[in-house]
Amino acid sequence: MGITICSTKSDKSFDLSYNGYDDVKDNIALVIDKEFGKLLHTWKEYSHIKHVMELHEQVNMKDPEGPGSDKDVSYHIAHQFGYVPDPEDLEKDYQKEVIEIINKKELDKKYGPVLEYILDGNYDGSLPYEVCQAIYDVIKDVDMDTMAPRYGRFNNPNWYREFKEFLLECYNTKSKMIWG
Repeated sequence: MGITICSTKSDKSFDLSYNGYDDVKDNIALVIDKEFGKLLHTWKEYSHIKHVMELHEQVNMKDPEGPGSDKDVSYHIAHQFGYVPDPEDLEKDYQKEVIEIINKKELDKKYGPVLEYILDGNYDGSLPYEVCQAIYDVIKDVDMDTMAPRYGRFNNPNWYREFKEFLLECYNTKSKMIWG
């Protein structure tokens, strides 16, 4: 399973994993503002950790013998991510810090529709061609090919160059970008 990005009037499409799709949005956020982009990436990582912890708790992965057992939630989280943070605190901090960064740097005034896309948590949707142009304007002069998103087993070093061309094509043909 994954996400395909396509357009109503283009033959081009991009297949990504869910993490790869998040990478795209995180990397666009990094171009807008490094502090904002790093915070967004961190929040997503902790959201994933929280989700994994909840899944383990639902299947009663708590070990009555305590931490360190291979049946303990903390053991699995630490093994997968290298540490066990308190995701509740980080989620609260994320929301507060994102609002502070957006307000302090007035990012919403310059990047409003692009921010809405980046912050949208949906894995299916569409964007009008005007927002495709706005995203293109943000990333067009940035060499992002070293930040290629993860998708499947493949890694295309020209991914962002092709994605930029796709965004411009959406604008020029007045077509929506669709993902899902």
